[in-house]
Amino acid sequence: MQPHRHAHRTRPGTQDQLWHKDSYFGYRKPLRHHQLRYVMAMYYPLDTTIEMGPTAIKPRSQYDVMDRKIHTHNKNDDQHDIYLVCQAGTVVIIHYDIVHRGTANRTSDSYRFMFKFQFNRLEEPTQPTWNHDPTNAFYDAADAGLLQPIVKHVWNWMIGRVITSQQPLIDQDITTWKTQLNNQDGKIRLNAAYNLALNNEYNILIRRLHNNKEIFRFEAAYALTACRHNKEAITELRAVLKKEEKNEYIAYCIAFIFSEMGSTAIDTLPLLIRIVETNGSCLVKQYCCEALGTIQANEQHDINMVVRCLTNVLADRDQLKDSKDSSHMRLTAALSMAKLGTKAIQAIPILKDALYLDQNRYVNGNALNSIGWLALSRCAILCNQADFKQDPENLSKPVLGRECTGDSSESALLKCVELSVNKKKN
Repeated sequence: MQPHRHAHRTRPGTQDQLWHKDSYFGYRKPLRHHQLRYVMAMYYPLDTTIEMGPTAIKPRSQYDVMDRKIHTHNKNDDQHDIYLVCQAGTVVIIHYDIVHRGTANRTSDSYRFMFKFQFNRLEEPTQPTWNHDPTNAFYDAADAGLLQPIVKHVWNWMIGRVITSQQPLIDQDITTWKTQLNNQDGKIRLNAAYNLALNNEYNILIRRLHNNKEIFRFEAAYALTACRHNKEAITELRAVLKKEEKNEYIAYCIAFIFSEMGSTAIDTLPLLIRIVETNGSCLVKQYCCEALGTIQANEQHDINMVVRCLTNVLADRDQLKDSKDSSHMRLTAALSMAKLGTKAIQAIPILKDALYLDQNRYVNGNALNSIGWLALSRCAILCNQADFKQDPENLSKPVLGRECTGDSSESALLKCVELSVNKKKN
């Protein structure tokens, strides 16, 4: 859970908010996440009626490529907008980047309360972690319209499916998509970009990263994340980053792409670390720090390099001249340390310093999350009396279904650490 949370109180007579996407705690983050990395949980302690001004959302707007300061969704859509009318005790979980707003409270004496909490993913998905219906494994997102390739890509990422290419296509499809990259409709452009990426036509998208129009660069960057299983695309992107690492606009886009790709971008670690250590752009270094957490090094040499790089970022603070960009880089480094889990155990002294000495509360919060998990895992390993029953049949079962010796609390802790540390999500 992120350290940022907020209690919302809508007074009687309050007017509609503008449609918007929330910022990342007030920090600059031009490229967000189509993949589900951040979620918002909204808790409603009282019955919420339409007259009290419920939260309203625009479904699938998390995929829109837009500046949060430009409210392109300034009109209501009565056919598609969803108003979260709900009973007391309801918790609504939404994609963090979805367009939403608080609506007008038209009552004379009823306050509308909502408590907002934010969570982010610490591990890359390898298989469904929800009550998954296997018949939906090959969901083709046909109901998503122009967003079909984006939704399909996110679905495959969530269930851990490896997709190297789509079905063979005729040249006319490729030509059409390349032409549509310049369409006036952003959804058509994004559809074309993702279709090209999913069919290994990545070179034209890499060239788009050099475009003078920011929105074209962003659309290409989002789409290129779908090339995560294409080694040639990763190699080409790495070469471009090495050449353009001083070009902030291109460099942070490629660092973002590698971050979203996760472990398949493992060969980019040395370059990303060197950029963190030598680049002058806080934004580039921030996206590189994020990538160091999602790529997940496994070889001890790589782990040592990543942890050393992130701890250096975390320790580099000037309490008198602490810019907002610098603090954003540190809170990202602390969050990446949490993603490394027990691999970052050597970083505990630096994390403790960040917890007690850093003046930024988000750095404190992420450092605490890292230390808390490290302490929990050490306790589970060293002080836990529970153990899995050692017969082969039991050990062959999924972790959550194994029988244990010991009490229920210690057994639950054992399974939690087994799942996370050993990644046995079978």
